[in-house]
Amino acid sequence: MTNLSLLLVFILQLCLVKLSLTFEYSPVVQTTKGPVKGRVFTTVRESKRYHSYRGIPYGKPPVGYLKFVGPKEPNAWKEVFDASKEGNICPQIVNNKFLGNEDCLQLNVYTPQLPKNGTEPKAVICWIFGGAFTHGDNLKESYSPDYLIEEDVVVVSINYRLGALGFLALGHKNASGNAGLKDQSLALKWVHDNIHNFGGDPKKVTLLGVSAGSVSVGYHMLSEQSKDLFRSTILMSGVPLCFFGFDRPEKARSKAFRVARKLGFKGSSTKKLLEFYYHVDIQRMTEMVNNLTVFNIPLQPVLENANYVPDPFLSKCSLKKYTSGDFNHGPVMLGFTKDETLVYLNSKEGRKEIIDITMTYAQQLHSLKQVNPFYSSTAVSDKPKKGKFTPTALEFSSDIGFIAPIDYTQKLLSKFNDSVYYYQYKFDYNNSLHRIFYGVDKNGSAHGDDVAMIFYSDQFKIDPKANNSITLLQKRMTRMWTNLAKYGNPTPNGTKDNLLNIVWPDSRSSGKMLWLDEQLEIHDRYQDPLVDIVENGIKHFGSHPFGCELKYTKKTD
Repeated sequence: MTNLSLLLVFILQLCLVKLSLTFEYSPVVQTTKGPVKGRVFTTVRESKRYHSYRGIPYGKPPVGYLKFVGPKEPNAWKEVFDASKEGNICPQIVNNKFLGNEDCLQLNVYTPQLPKNGTEPKAVICWIFGGAFTHGDNLKESYSPDYLIEEDVVVVSINYRLGALGFLALGHKNASGNAGLKDQSLALKWVHDNIHNFGGDPKKVTLLGVSAGSVSVGYHMLSEQSKDLFRSTILMSGVPLCFFGFDRPEKARSKAFRVARKLGFKGSSTKKLLEFYYHVDIQRMTEMVNNLTVFNIPLQPVLENANYVPDPFLSKCSLKKYTSGDFNHGPVMLGFTKDETLVYLNSKEGRKEIIDITMTYAQQLHSLKQVNPFYSSTAVSDKPKKGKFTPTALEFSSDIGFIAPIDYTQKLLSKFNDSVYYYQYKFDYNNSLHRIFYGVDKNGSAHGDDVAMIFYSDQFKIDPKANNSITLLQKRMTRMWTNLAKYGNPTPNGTKDNLLNIVWPDSRSSGKMLWLDEQLEIHDRYQDPLVDIVENGIKHFGSHPFGCELKYTKKTD
């Protein structure tokens, strides 16, 4: 070997040594499938050390004939799995580009302390991201757990299949729908079996989600598959009764045929359709599903026929399960942002589409005659009017799409013995997420804005060490969210907690809600005529949009 070659080898070795010293590995932890090693991080505000184990497989890669069925447990491994780096995101379209890998059934674990003698296991928060069931990820870059870690809880963030891979529903046992929800449930089983090795308490697991992730949390409350896998839930801006949270099986099947036709499918049988989807290019399929519509959710959760589906996640109507009490009970926190649909109303086209969608949803409810004035787009204004109640476009779409179904869910849950903590997020600031990510330079508290109060990301453009109203609300919300996970009560110390200095009342008897703003204040339930009308529609005629009276046809071919 020449002197030059020796020099190059020496330089390469030095570079590798230097690279290995750029971060500290976390200790190896044994899981039920094999050992994993992670990486040490420090939180952005308090510089608290914590261990990060990312990209841990909880399911077998769903490829080939596993593509649309419920997930299978992964094969075991003997060598130490390197969980010091990010895992894969699931196939999706981001900024008009296809990204992701089908081998994405992975999760991240962040823990402030691994088990050792004399330490109590910590409460666990399992995060389910939102993204219209078509996009999103569990990457640390997107949702870093720093604020939650500083409140001394273990955090798990779950990846799950999206778009057709997660929600294709053909009425066939091998593509019955809800694969993405079944992914989440298998991940929760992994947490139940493994989290004690990471310092977490499997008996103190709280599910946390936003938007479609919040709808998912709601379905785990309703599903037998997730029974005994969690103790409490936090639902941020989404419930199964929201228009984007459910689709009728026959409609979902029709969408699947429509997408396949655009991809070149010529047949008419379900069996041939499924075979076509097995072999279609994943990028083309993802792009076509993503283009199915702009604001509406292309593919959603559905009811499954338990007569021929071996592992139904949801086989009974949500509304009936809520009213009968046949669901997984425990303390619940739920709420909404004041101006949910603000992000959709930045253009005339956006206003028209979201109003048309919410009108269609309202009409599906077969609501009472008094709702008819709201069915005309001329009755929905861009500016408030004095006198007779005429909703603005923002009020109309927010009330029907989010607030009414969330409010009605609060009322349904309040009939049972579990505490229900109800909130409205009203905070706004110059770098609210609706301004950063959607370019909507309007005052208000939009869908998803509250995520920046719970998770850290450089993309959120917030200085975590600043001393202002933003960081104060971050600290307060993080304290209350983690208190629910630890104690089943967001304000267990009441006014003795100097940070919060408030008692958040159980809303079951009074409907009282906490307003999250520069100040924490208790107020009466949000009310307006349109919310009452939509709730009436859900109550009396919910069988149509939510499939309560669905009559399954015989097994498809």
